[in-house]
Amino acid sequence: MSVDDGVKAGVDLDTNYQALVVVINANIKAQSVTLAGTSGFELHPVMASSSDSKITQSSFSNGTFNVLGLTATVFVKPQSGEQGEGLGGESKPVVTAPYGGEKVLVRGTFNGWGEDAAMQYIGDGKYALERYFEPGVYDFKIASSDWKAVDLGFDKVSAGDGSVSFEKEGENIRITVTKQGLWQFVLDASDKEKPSLVVKNTGKDFACYGGDNKACELRMYQVMVESFVDGDSKVGYGEGYGTSHHSGDLQGVINSLDYIKSLNVNALWLTPVFDSCAGTAGDPKLDATGYFACDYFNVDPNFGTNEQLKTLISKAHEKDMYVFLDGVFGHTNKVTVKPSPTGKLPTLKAGDANYAGQLVVYPDSNSLEFFKEVATHWIKEYDVDGWRLDQAYQLPLDQWREIRTAVEAVSAENKAAGKVWGTLGYMVGEVWKGAGEIASTTYGTNKEPALSSAFNFPLRYGLVKALAVEESGNSGNATEINASWNKIENYPYHAMPNLMLGNHDLVRFGDLIQRGNKGEYFKRHKAVFSFMTAWSGPITFYYGDEIGDEVANFATKLKPEDNCAAQGLCDDHVARSSAKIDGVTGVTLTADQADLKSWLSKAMAVRAANPALYKGKRRNLLTSETVYADLKQYDDQQVVYVLNASTDSQNFELDMSKVKATSKLVDLLNDEEIVTGSEKTTITVPALTGRLLKVN
Repeated sequence: MSVDDGVKAGVDLDTNYQALVVVINANIKAQSVTLAGTSGFELHPVMASSSDSKITQSSFSNGTFNVLGLTATVFVKPQSGEQGEGLGGESKPVVTAPYGGEKVLVRGTFNGWGEDAAMQYIGDGKYALERYFEPGVYDFKIASSDWKAVDLGFDKVSAGDGSVSFEKEGENIRITVTKQGLWQFVLDASDKEKPSLVVKNTGKDFACYGGDNKACELRMYQVMVESFVDGDSKVGYGEGYGTSHHSGDLQGVINSLDYIKSLNVNALWLTPVFDSCAGTAGDPKLDATGYFACDYFNVDPNFGTNEQLKTLISKAHEKDMYVFLDGVFGHTNKVTVKPSPTGKLPTLKAGDANYAGQLVVYPDSNSLEFFKEVATHWIKEYDVDGWRLDQAYQLPLDQWREIRTAVEAVSAENKAAGKVWGTLGYMVGEVWKGAGEIASTTYGTNKEPALSSAFNFPLRYGLVKALAVEESGNSGNATEINASWNKIENYPYHAMPNLMLGNHDLVRFGDLIQRGNKGEYFKRHKAVFSFMTAWSGPITFYYGDEIGDEVANFATKLKPEDNCAAQGLCDDHVARSSAKIDGVTGVTLTADQADLKSWLSKAMAVRAANPALYKGKRRNLLTSETVYADLKQYDDQQVVYVLNASTDSQNFELDMSKVKATSKLVDLLNDEEIVTGSEKTTITVPALTGRLLKVN
């Protein structure tokens, strides 16, 4: 909605503003509205000073108003002196929506003939919708909710220029989709008596669905430094949150690199290693986490030295593993922050009375320049390969765009200089929220991308509910891993969601199995790992996952009166247990632990050798309460992934028309061969098992 108070509008009603534009975004994703030729707009002062970051991140640029999901924003065009041109922009006749206020829908077999595919009126008598489609045959109509105001089937609408061909199926329109990806529907009803419809593929798909970004190949291993391995008795905090020894250090990580590499992972993520000025803020336990740093350019002496970090990075690179540091760019130590090597300092403000640190002020040029220097320093000087970004929602998207650009530039400089490492520039945001907030605070939009990767919390919760329970104790079934709230379609197309099972803030999967009294402990681990193996995009394991580590007797949630913090048993830090590293910490693995470690190591080798697993297009074949199945395809390689989430053996009937011609399927994990039928092939999947079947 707009209000024009320019010279063409008559009397000057408001001497402060020439025009006003209100944008109401009722979608969960960010949206952009372009008024060609407009200029000079900015957020209304009340909007600009809002405490709601979703409002303050709204922006105007080159005639386009950008508003985050589920947000209403007011933009104004300031007036200085005499009445100005007002709204401005191109002046052309307004074509009212042909169907008035009626909601125009694409209703068909792809959505159960429901009402979730509403077209947007884009002017000039046209309506548009973009929708993700997998290969298949789809019947549909363009219709209203009541099937009366609008009801356009095969005989009532023609195919426009550039459209795929339409077939008649009763009264419906039938199309055959051969290329997976984003498809566009454009209805031209400017002549309601002769409407036309264009349905075509846009050529867009998700970044790790056939793309060539090296980040899609990442198999990351997370280490929480203070709780991992004590490799140097002369350093270490000795206290912290969780049940560990709290004496972990960089030397402990160096000593464990061969073990980590034996898992066939290819990247290492270290929780923050920067100096926290231990004790100055009053909570040494919090200092041990590293998440409230005072010096972003030097290693915490309780963890080691800058030279040790350089050695760690160099040795990891020698073993063909990337190294990612943990960047906390939205909050700092409560007492002080030391300047950068070039003298820069961020602008800080106090949090609420109970907040453990200081908050970084954004948008702010001082803050931005300081953290751009942090982000690029460690890549330039230490060949770091990228960053995990804590609480990424604390920075506006525009600030992330600038930091990302700086990181990409310095990584490119390393590559141009002939370096092999320090060239990836991977950045993955942590936003422990639902898909809508992850998209709006981390990824940005298709038109204005921000970060390219974020941890996939929604799908993680789906996985643990399907195969164990979530932290609340709620459980589900296999449908939880293909639910509307965790589908990749919730994100823009540059997104590379990083799928993890746990981290230092979550309860370990093993403890969730116990919390739900589920049994079949190690089978459930292999089942959930099989899904991660088949995920298109980066994946992350938390140290101890590989042996099914757990905290003994942590089967139920403690009551508040049990003082979980004092015992190190709160849900948000119980996973910070001492690492059990075979050949390093003196631990003797049980037969089950050793078997799980060996199984995961093989699964990761299989993943690395088969691009269809880590960057294949993902086409769902079945989602039922017990069985989930996908076809993964990259170029000519096809792998059928089938997961049985139940405690009984299940059969999956593979429709052979969905895969290329073949006489057999080969299980990539155990080499079993399955002779295929001409039309259907029965695949037996044991209880709590995932199978990776290559189409030969």
